[in-house]
Amino acid sequence: MLVLVTHFWRYPVGYEAINRFARTGWVGVDLFFVLSGFLITGILWDARDSTQYYRNFYARRVLRIFPLYYALLFVVFVLLPLHGVGPALRAVLDDRALYLTYLANVALVLHGWQVFPLDITWSLAIEEQFYLIWPFVVRRLSGRALLVGLACTVATTPVVRTGALLGFNAGWMATHMLTPFRLDSLALGGIVAIGLRQGLFDPAALRRRAGWILLVVGSVLAALIVTDRFGRDSLVVGTIGYSLLAVFFAALLVRTLSPGGVLSQVLGHPVLRRIGLVSYGMYIVHPLCLMVAGTALSRVGIDLDILTPWPLVNSTVALVVFSACAYGIAELSFRFFERPMLALKERFRPDPMPRALTPA
Repeated sequence: MLVLVTHFWRYPVGYEAINRFARTGWVGVDLFFVLSGFLITGILWDARDSTQYYRNFYARRVLRIFPLYYALLFVVFVLLPLHGVGPALRAVLDDRALYLTYLANVALVLHGWQVFPLDITWSLAIEEQFYLIWPFVVRRLSGRALLVGLACTVATTPVVRTGALLGFNAGWMATHMLTPFRLDSLALGGIVAIGLRQGLFDPAALRRRAGWILLVVGSVLAALIVTDRFGRDSLVVGTIGYSLLAVFFAALLVRTLSPGGVLSQVLGHPVLRRIGLVSYGMYIVHPLCLMVAGTALSRVGIDLDILTPWPLVNSTVALVVFSACAYGIAELSFRFFERPMLALKERFRPDPMPRALTPA
């Protein structure tokens, strides 16, 4: 939803403070990385003794991610060229081998932004590259060794980013999109997952510390955003900014896990849970919604930028209209395209753990 705000907001003149927060909706991807590190690490840890550990994990990931992703590639590589091939689309077609193998982040770092519907897939590429390595690491390390490795990753990733930016003159897109530079977010999610499962954290104390982290780090982030120092191409973001986001979202995750807490109740609302269920589809289709819905509205003579005399109202209406379009298409996709695929995941459930012997 944060990413949709960034792409659907119209940025009306005279509302710069609001526009700056809307412009930083890209941080939703960083929240996604923390959540992914938490969920995937937990799934792998719980199934690490399964006899079909690798088969089950990769089969379930393929069924969840591949169908919609390759449907998007079909639209861009097959259907869009039917309406003409411009320079941007031609560049994408030249890079289709990278997109087909989940290397969109590499394509964008090498050649810059290309076609909006595919530009967003850099984050999916990071996820797939994470999936290639992480199951083997989790299977082979003890809980304590895993935590040490994750903590070292959190500590060294900002150092690596800083060295790449200042020592090797890497562009901001490299540190933003390449997997080695984004491991701190994934690692922090993994630390929460393993630490709670191993009983290494006192849940009550962890929640209290998470509350203070949200207050302090959240204030720092808000100040950076308000003063317009938190753009993706800024040195602050490229060095420590991503780590600050990772810490903030990990703390938010910890607070949300508290049963009965305010955050848990708010984010557990049925409407938000439904949006969460189809959020992958919303992320995939929302650039196409912006293109298709925008074209349809212009053909019937509706210009959302001048719909009313109040620019803020116009921008809000545009956000609601395009978001509703994205949700509607994602809901249809989930019901009639994704769900039949997801039903096959039941064939790849982890083996049930043997029941522990009870004392005589």
